[in-house]
Amino acid sequence: MDAILKRKKILKGVCKFCSKLHNSLLCSKKSKFQNKILIDNTVSDTNTEDSTISSNNATVPASQAVLLPTAIVNVKDINGALQKCRILIDSASQGSFVRESCVNLLQLKRTSVNINVDGLSSRKVGRVAGLVQLEITSLFYKNTSITVDALILPKITCDLPQFQVDASALNTFKHLKLADVNCLQPGPIDILLGADVFGEIMLNRHLNVPGQSLTAMESIFGWLFLEKQNFLAKELFQIMQVTMQ
Repeated sequence: MDAILKRKKILKGVCKFCSKLHNSLLCSKKSKFQNKILIDNTVSDTNTEDSTISSNNATVPASQAVLLPTAIVNVKDINGALQKCRILIDSASQGSFVRESCVNLLQLKRTSVNINVDGLSSRKVGRVAGLVQLEITSLFYKNTSITVDALILPKITCDLPQFQVDASALNTFKHLKLADVNCLQPGPIDILLGADVFGEIMLNRHLNVPGQSLTAMESIFGWLFLEKQNFLAKELFQIMQVTMQ
């Protein structure tokens, strides 16, 4: 597995706009492109019609919601010490994000980026507080780590999960190394890892149980869980949507 990770790391740092070795968010040519980033704790959306950054915290009705995978990881602080953080993994997000309070705890150096964040009806929410590089290490595989460039936001999402999940479903997987032993209990999210590092995180194995909607997926952080839940139309959930130019 270490060989696979090393091979993937060779590809990191290549700008998706000009193919040079720097972060895509700092590229002078990125204004020619439009990319949509979604932070979505329940559903995915692939519209790309906006070209400015907006953060839409909205409560909307849904017939289905998805339990997205979470994990507990170690993140290096400014002194090289490891701090435990809870991460959300969402391949529907085209970028990675970190909560500002987490950055303050880690005391990591920030890089300035000129990005505005707007809310519903173009209501000004604020500006991204910078870009930071995170070194994230697995609790189970001590020599396995990834480096992530993450945008800093005051808040990524609400406590997850937002809906009740039958805990007995985990009994089938109790022999596995769980990435987040409290994945069914609502809790804050410190870091969101998106599609930019998804390929480095996920391994090849996944497990399904006949008659259950819960799926276990192996990652470098341990086993993650994904589940689709059905709701009545009157039930609500919250989504946060971010669009970036």
